[in-house]
Amino acid sequence: MDPTEIGEVFVTVTGGEAGAASSLAPIISEDDDNNNGNISNTNTNSSFGSGNVNNVDDNIVCEILSRLPVNSLMQLKCVSKHCCSMIRKDRYLIDLHHNRSKAKPRLFITVPRKIDGYKKTEHDNPFYPISYFLVTADLLFEDGELSPVVRSIREMDTPSYRITGPLNGLICLFDPEKNHSIQVGNLSTGEFTPWIKSTFISNLNVEDKDKYRLRISKCDLGFDSATKEHKVICFWNIHHHQVCEVLTVGDRTWRVIDDVLPAYNFREWYLFGASIYVNGSIYYSPRKLTGEDAESKFIVAFDVGKEKFRSIRIPDFILDQIPQKFQPPDSLQLLEIDGHPALLIRISRDIVKLWLFDNEYGSGYRTNTWTEVKIELPFYWEHVDYGNDVYSVRFHSVIGTDFIILYLYRCLAVGGGYHFAHKVTQYSYNWKKKFFAEIKINGLPSSIPYHSYASGMSIFTESLSPVQ
Repeated sequence: MDPTEIGEVFVTVTGGEAGAASSLAPIISEDDDNNNGNISNTNTNSSFGSGNVNNVDDNIVCEILSRLPVNSLMQLKCVSKHCCSMIRKDRYLIDLHHNRSKAKPRLFITVPRKIDGYKKTEHDNPFYPISYFLVTADLLFEDGELSPVVRSIREMDTPSYRITGPLNGLICLFDPEKNHSIQVGNLSTGEFTPWIKSTFISNLNVEDKDKYRLRISKCDLGFDSATKEHKVICFWNIHHHQVCEVLTVGDRTWRVIDDVLPAYNFREWYLFGASIYVNGSIYYSPRKLTGEDAESKFIVAFDVGKEKFRSIRIPDFILDQIPQKFQPPDSLQLLEIDGHPALLIRISRDIVKLWLFDNEYGSGYRTNTWTEVKIELPFYWEHVDYGNDVYSVRFHSVIGTDFIILYLYRCLAVGGGYHFAHKVTQYSYNWKKKFFAEIKINGLPSSIPYHSYASGMSIFTESLSPVQ
């Protein structure tokens, strides 16, 4: 946005009701059909640019600002101290802007940037990338189909090879190998915290670190709607004992959760399995449910506000449908469907099933109902043995819609570590209308090696949420 445009908009706003309505009607009518291009009848005679704005006028300004993209709002921070404070700290504006952003979900893709830039971790784990392209794409909905169009590309160097899926526009970089620390960032504002080291690891003495080798670790983002706080939940597996730490975004000190982990000690394989945040809880699934080494038949839920764990038994009528033969990678996944956590399981090479479950309190007791959704795939999903090649499918629900994106690829595993993809195909699926369509990501430059490596894909919405 040009600086002269910024000044012109706010001169118009301060000029009175008629000027504000006429100048901003295109913005309002485009983003809010129910508003019919009208602004509140409250008179707006004070000067916003000077910072002398009363509460009524602030509400009007928030209504206007909430319809602008974050990159425009970042430029508007220079208009006045009051404007800057509203955009950075006003909870009403932050929530209103994010609620509007939910109607425009976007695609977030992480692509490793340099094959030659791989490093070896201190515990002799496989090589991992140290540089990424972070790609965001608008999702256009036309005639019942999805069309992703690249919106922005950012390059980022990081010592971490793990990046959590976005939550309310925030992501978390996780370095479990060397510094045992995390970094939280807002994809839209570009704000990132410093690296924050695990308090638990920092308090271990040298003998403990040498004696008890740190093993598999896992990191997730959660949100407490009551306090409007984001939290990072991290697990450390040390000497076959899991330690859970929680960090409130904005703080610098972790706290250990003393609550006993359920589901039979929340054994190590849950740290390999899928996880997802839905409506105040983070859900964790075991890695597998079949075979001789089948694991606990539970989903574990962590209440972000109460910071307590609970276990959810997967009923036998679901377990009985799972084939006992070999299950390919990613055959057990968690999604958010229609506002519910859902368990996705491969039933055959062309059939998957979703079970939406309701495990919330109702009428003083906790419900436990499961709703089945059958999906017939337009391709065969099976293990294909081409040396070290693996055939995988990742499912990503487009929250707030009836669409699911399927990321289908064949890849080569390097030392059990990072994946080099030989073939990548995407489909969109409307789970209510039962309609598949192959999709292409438009606007991705040839310099981005998207079709060379198994990229991470998830859904995110723009946000003004601060991280410090």
